[in-house]
Amino acid sequence: MLELRAIFHGEVQGVGFRAATLQLARELSLKGFVRNSYDGTVEIHAQGAKESLEALIVKLQNTFSIREISSEFVETEATYPGFSIAS
Repeated sequence: MLELRAIFHGEVQGVGFRAATLQLARELSLKGFVRNSYDGTVEIHAQGAKESLEALIVKLQNTFSIREISSEFVETEATYPGFSIAS
């Protein structure tokens, strides 16, 4: 299974970013989580098909004022039960 691990920089806290990510991830049948970080960024761990993971990034970029994305794709065997907003 492929997992996206990404950190989004920009105007991503207090603007509905996590809720939008949750909705998009569920529409794309992804599993994982999204959470705010103390430094003002948002972290996403999402598992699924590469096309769906890439679509998530593109849709978020087209919706929010993202300055930078640090991301990597990794192979993983562990799976999340669904997609959620983590604290």
